[in-house]
Amino acid sequence: MNNYVDYLKETCNGSEKLMSLKYISYLIRYMDITYQEKKILQDLVEQYIYSNIEHEKNKLSKLIDVYLNKEEDKKSKISFQNILYYNKGVESLTYTEPQLFTLTIFPFL
Repeated sequence: MNNYVDYLKETCNGSEKLMSLKYISYLIRYMDITYQEKKILQDLVEQYIYSNIEHEKNKLSKLIDVYLNKEEDKKSKISFQNILYYNKGVESLTYTEPQLFTLTIFPFL
């Protein structure tokens, strides 16, 4: 995960919106939905990220949630929501050294 976040920082020239879009695209790629649904979700997410109109974002979030609720992987779902809805930066997904050590010992956490 840390390597992918570092890659995003290097390739997005500091654009938070672009980093968020690329990371969410990465999550969408591995969701258990059809290819057509992935395309629709990708388009909705892009509209949401680049919209500055609050009522439009509310409508888009309801449409996005329909697809997001199909996701069974809780960690991916939480990451998706944190980046898209709660404006947490992609950097918030990186692990500290103690967290990486713990994940090495207990990979099922």
